[in-house]
Amino acid sequence: MVLFSGAWIWKPLMDRLRAAGHSVEAFDLPGLGDDRTPAKDVTLDACAARLCEVLAGNAEPAIVVGNSMGGIIATQGAANCPERVAALVYVAAFVPQNGQSLLDLTKLPEELATRCRPISLSTEILRSPAMPAEASRQAIYGSCAEDVAAWAIARQRPQPVAPFATPVSIQPGALDGISRYYVLCRKDRAIPPPLQRRMIAENGCADVIELDTDHTPHLSMTNELAEALQRFATHASSHAPEGSQRPDCHASLASLVLPDMKTTGSSTWAWLTAAVLAHLAVSVVHGAAHAQANVPLSLAANLFVYIVILAGPLIGLALTWPAVRIGSWLIAVTMAGALVFGVVNHFMLSSPDHVAHVDPQWRPLFETTAILLAVTEALSVGLAIRLARERSTS
Repeated sequence: MVLFSGAWIWKPLMDRLRAAGHSVEAFDLPGLGDDRTPAKDVTLDACAARLCEVLAGNAEPAIVVGNSMGGIIATQGAANCPERVAALVYVAAFVPQNGQSLLDLTKLPEELATRCRPISLSTEILRSPAMPAEASRQAIYGSCAEDVAAWAIARQRPQPVAPFATPVSIQPGALDGISRYYVLCRKDRAIPPPLQRRMIAENGCADVIELDTDHTPHLSMTNELAEALQRFATHASSHAPEGSQRPDCHASLASLVLPDMKTTGSSTWAWLTAAVLAHLAVSVVHGAAHAQANVPLSLAANLFVYIVILAGPLIGLALTWPAVRIGSWLIAVTMAGALVFGVVNHFMLSSPDHVAHVDPQWRPLFETTAILLAVTEALSVGLAIRLARERSTS
């Protein structure tokens, strides 16, 4: 799952999702959180590009989760790189149609009818990009505990406003095959529930869950929102739209882009790739030491080396793209076999392949690479099993 805007605000939810076995990633949008992009450079295109950049680092399409204005960016990002998005989840968020901007949505009757409210999110932010603490408490964190609201308000930064006025551009068919889900918040004073219901009706959401809370359920009803996201992820993976060629939706929520729900899955995949390639490089050097030290191997041992130790992990790595769990388990099995083969032959059996029997001139290189092989093999086994489990639980 990928969560975004300011990554910090998703931390409580990320902890719950990770505890449930999901891989979640959160990232900062330009100009928010710890990102220091100047406000003049923060545009809707820049925000959507940041989302697509994060998604491109994932081995599989991710579930993107957006809150508030994040719904605009999630929609534009999905339209720009639909092949990287498994599903869209809107959490008390704006859901635009082609040609609509956030400001357009705030001019709809359902929003205008609530302008008698003490706070209107869009007008308040446009009047003062740094929303006053009391206004934030009422409009955004109304159901949060005092300490949670104070913590969140202290982290707020001035809001770049350019993305609010820019209409989204969605090419025909760009979002076809991407299921959309919505979490409606009945006590939301930033996006009134009637407007949320209208956006749901106009955009054909596959599932809707209502929570009796404010604009930030990730802080005020964290457990309930985590359960909702898990329900959506399960539904998305088992109800891909007819004719869709998308792979199963593995947990990857992008918008909060949680730095470990799919960003986590992609992080594990990246480390596994590095370990497999490092193992290949060490294998080449170890093979050179074998040749220089004139250490013979039987035909069966040579076949094992080339098929299981060298080819097996590379084939498994290639398979992680179309079939991540199959590829991961192939890596785990072949690397485990390589680990046993190497430890037994290099350090246990009294054979020409034992490090103690190698020509002293080449022994240091032979022994060092034998140890490095064992390390990279053990690391690869652990990472491959972790990746397979992430994909089976997310």
